[in-house]
Amino acid sequence: MAYNKKIFIIDDEKDFRQLLVDKFIASNFEVFDYANGNDCVQYIDAEKPDIILLDIDMPGKNGIEILQEIRNTNWGSDVPVFMLTNMNDENLVAEAVALGSFDYFIKSDWQISDIVQKVKDRLGA
Repeated sequence: MAYNKKIFIIDDEKDFRQLLVDKFIASNFEVFDYANGNDCVQYIDAEKPDIILLDIDMPGKNGIEILQEIRNTNWGSDVPVFMLTNMNDENLVAEAVALGSFDYFIKSDWQISDIVQKVKDRLGA
């Protein structure tokens, strides 16, 4: 099967991550999902995702630290990143935007299908 776009989903909430995975696969995305950032950053240059969904609040490295690492990879320096969060912390959001995050979603405020549509809109898919 030929996929339209490639997406990395990095979120420690297994059920939420699986909902995203299922919706993006149904929308013809090639999906790589990770429970934490330790597993994913090393694959960004190899897989060259078209977009990344990244949770801010995770155990170990948080999403801001992971975003900094992503921005230091060859491919990740320009890839669009949408931040995911359960918090409405303006300081974290401002820090993510300063690091080049495209947008952010407060998980409880968005339906999964709406997140998929925003990603599609961003990618022109």
